[in-house]
Amino acid sequence: IALTRAKGMEGFPTILWELMWHANFSYQPEYFVYARFLGPGLDECVVKVVLHPRLVEGEIEEPLKFQGIGSYPKATIQYAAYQAITGLRA
Repeated sequence: IALTRAKGMEGFPTILWELMWHANFSYQPEYFVYARFLGPGLDECVVKVVLHPRLVEGEIEEPLKFQGIGSYPKATIQYAAYQAITGLRA
């Protein structure tokens, strides 16, 4: 289990952070990475990305949560960020 903000990663995590910045989100997304070894060359990886709401006085918003499932942590972070982007656009 690992927690990252995906700083320095190119691709969808960077696009997600820029999208959130333009939408006035107060915090960077947090990625929770869960990896499980299934066998030689076989891993299962789940990444949950949490988007914390904007800081607004008097209002309490629940964080938005999205997830991606894959075989490699870096690729799964990309997929989770993509899921968050499409979820924010909906």
